[in-house]
Amino acid sequence: MDTSKIAHQVGQAQGQAQEKGSQLMEKTGNVVQSTKETMQQMVPQAKENYHAGKAQGQAEEQIQEQGIKESKILYLVRALLETSPIVEKAISRLRGEPLADL
Repeated sequence: MDTSKIAHQVGQAQGQAQEKGSQLMEKTGNVVQSTKETMQQMVPQAKENYHAGKAQGQAEEQIQEQGIKESKILYLVRALLETSPIVEKAISRLRGEPLADL
């Protein structure tokens, strides 16, 4: 093979490699642009989900705090009922039950 033929083939190979490289760069650019657009669409939804989750967490915390308060109130009422015959008599009267002498 002569050198001019080899030089021509090398030139063709270089041209093909450059074309493939350009195609890959174009595809990479398309993927990057598509990813960017997808992320831009996802950010508002992610923010909304974050705020909704935060609000849900606060609501659950308030419910738990309310449950603790109610538990404390029930505990105090039971303690009063167990230790106070006067309260027991008052409840019996409200229920219309006959009063037991203490």
